[in-house]
Amino acid sequence: MNMKKPILALLFLAITSTAFAKDEKTQHDAHEHGVAEINIVWEKADLNIELLSPAFNITGFEYQPANHDQEEAIAKIEKKLNAPNELFSITGAACKTVKTKLESPFEEHADHEKHEGKEEHKDHEHESSTHSEYAINYEFSCDNSKSELSIDTANVFKHFPNMEKIKVQWLSATKQSSAVLTKKSNTITLN
Repeated sequence: MNMKKPILALLFLAITSTAFAKDEKTQHDAHEHGVAEINIVWEKADLNIELLSPAFNITGFEYQPANHDQEEAIAKIEKKLNAPNELFSITGAACKTVKTKLESPFEEHADHEKHEGKEEHKDHEHESSTHSEYAINYEFSCDNSKSELSIDTANVFKHFPNMEKIKVQWLSATKQSSAVLTKKSNTITLN
């Protein structure tokens, strides 16, 4: 699969989309609890879904884990985030996950645990009040026999109850659009 096309298409989508531009900062600058973003690029057999969300929407907190229970909770949550078939129901084509890339705001803590107790530990300071965000990229290969594809996000809302709405921008070979999904209206149809 040639991943340059979806990446370029996603870049094109980010640059040209104005649907959410009014009164909003650009993608990574805006940080609103309860609100996430999904960017979708669908070209022939390639489907790319990018989920961007404040950590609060997903974990219930944004600070580095303070104890073992929080670390275990993050591990369980990130296991879920790495399983796109548990989050998205895709109809209109048989899609198989090719790759998942998770950028966790808590990766620094995992690295920190590796050197805890060493001399370099004293130079590392924890921030107690940060705006941490998750960025997850899902790449799928689809048997695209139909000209319409639907993505149901009901399980995203189910697994992450702090998420109230998702701003979606999408681009296909023939169309570009946007929508806002909620717990009650949680399916986007691409054509």
